[in-house]
Amino acid sequence: MLVFLKGERPAYFNKEPLKIPSKHGGKTMTGGGTRLTNGIRIPTRPITINLMKCRGTIWKYMTAGDGTRLKHQHPATFPDKLPYDFIQCFCPPDGIVLDIFMGSGTTALAAIGMGRKFLGFDISKEYVDLAKKRISEESNFYQKKLKSD
Repeated sequence: MLVFLKGERPAYFNKEPLKIPSKHGGKTMTGGGTRLTNGIRIPTRPITINLMKCRGTIWKYMTAGDGTRLKHQHPATFPDKLPYDFIQCFCPPDGIVLDIFMGSGTTALAAIGMGRKFLGFDISKEYVDLAKKRISEESNFYQKKLKSD
């Protein structure tokens, strides 16, 4: 997924929901010492490892059994959880989600499920119709799913 940002930092960025447990979280390690370019050594000091960490640049998702038969009428689907993570991170609760390649409507359903507004379009009328059908049939399911999670 490509993320384009205008300016130095995004207007909204909440990485907390994306964090995962740190392997050594809560442990105190010795380290943090270093040698400066002028040869002076800074002594080591204890460092406490954070309990949670950012998951990095590779995000893993389970895709088996993901989505409905209607979703898979599109040839290029992606995991349902993927847009949830991006929306939580980059879209404030009162924001609007823009999907310029709407496809089967997975991102729109995630936006609806999270109480966001969305704007989506696609070059193919066939896939616009597919997305409309999915939204009308599945939006209640995604809203209930979010409330139960």
